[in-house]
Amino acid sequence: MAPQCPDCHKPIRWTRTEAGRRLAVDPDPDPTGNAAVWRDGNGTLRSRRPTADLPLTGWERLHLPHIATCPARQEQTALPPGRSHPTLRPPQKEEPVTSTPVPQSKINATLADPGKGEHLWIILAMYKVGDDTIRRMNNGEDPGPTLLDHENLLTTEGVGCFKCEQPYSKFIAHRKCTGSMGDPS
Repeated sequence: MAPQCPDCHKPIRWTRTEAGRRLAVDPDPDPTGNAAVWRDGNGTLRSRRPTADLPLTGWERLHLPHIATCPARQEQTALPPGRSHPTLRPPQKEEPVTSTPVPQSKINATLADPGKGEHLWIILAMYKVGDDTIRRMNNGEDPGPTLLDHENLLTTEGVGCFKCEQPYSKFIAHRKCTGSMGDPS
């Protein structure tokens, strides 16, 4: 029996993205899709987003992510007054935030290579930054105390190795890193 969407019960195909996450796609190829799907050497369905640098290849077919076509996901409830997006909150009055200044030694710091064969694990974080903050930073001014505080944190992405660009897993963590810190010249 083919996998089904838990919300609309239509058939789907589960793929594994380049980041190692599962992505449900519609089972039939669609030229308007934005997920390039192929079967790897182990028989696993893989997916990625084609780009200008790495366009669709001959063994890949375009599919639509199922979330874009799922009828259960298309139905949206009315938003409360003053809300323009279901996950965005209306602006709140800014209150002064106390913060610890970043030491000068950490500004423009470079990542230290832990050694050949050793992974350099990192976590990527995304922060909300306003136009005024960007203008101050572009002018070489202090961006203010709230730049990287918890209230501006939007999301974090999972742990990955900076050198070999692999997502963290117990399997990868126990293997020697095959990456490097870049061209030393």
